[in-house]
Amino acid sequence: MSIARTLLAISAAGVLVACAGTPGSDGVASNEAPAEPGSKEEIVCEYQQVVGSHFKKRICMSRGERDSLREDTQDAMRTVSKSGPSTAN
Repeated sequence: MSIARTLLAISAAGVLVACAGTPGSDGVASNEAPAEPGSKEEIVCEYQQVVGSHFKKRICMSRGERDSLREDTQDAMRTVSKSGPSTAN
């Protein structure tokens, strides 16, 4: 019986090792050439804190998308700060 358990444990370990991907791989194959480093098309990933969680989430987007999102967010914050506090009762 102990031989069967040992073989089962070895088989399970083999399956887990075979399923593990390489660090940084997203499992998506692409026929396109990678973008030049520093270009607007280069895909950049960063980890962002999730509200209400201790875990960070990996967010990937092109540099152009990221820059556009940051500019839009900054514009929205400027608009809110210029309008002043709301006085809702």
